[in-house]
Amino acid sequence: MSRPHSDDQYGPLDGLDRTLLARIREMYDSADPVPAELYGRVRFAIDVENADRELAQLCRDMPLATPVRAQEQADTLTFESESLTIGFTVTRPDGTIRLDGWHAPAGSLRIELRTAELRMETMSDNSGRFVIVGVPPGEVQLFAYPTPGSSVDLPRTVVTPPTVL
Repeated sequence: MSRPHSDDQYGPLDGLDRTLLARIREMYDSADPVPAELYGRVRFAIDVENADRELAQLCRDMPLATPVRAQEQADTLTFESESLTIGFTVTRPDGTIRLDGWHAPAGSLRIELRTAELRMETMSDNSGRFVIVGVPPGEVQLFAYPTPGSSVDLPRTVVTPPTVL
């Protein structure tokens, strides 16, 4: 009786092989660790749920004038898509994050902020303005949803790429 054909000329992995592979992994983890935000970006890239969404692209990232208190920091981010522009100012009073946002065209829309751990929702007012407070630092995404009765006619949900705050 002959043995089944195998492309593995050295046989199956044993304990020594697994130990060596673990040490090689430790070496790479130490010398060139995977960036913390990579997993979230990969999940976003292959998220089937986003298949029928319009992706907004970052169009500028400019720091605002330095505030009076050195502990506070503010940035303005603006994203554009075919049907909507979304912008927001990020402030960090007392270690928390606050987003003061707007979108154009103006009109009331359901806005959702997502992190890996939570989802926060608000409605923009008729001028397209919204505020989200208590945002944890880290990677976030904003979603603007088609909203019944709104003067903004979105053909589909608009989503920003993951952004680290």
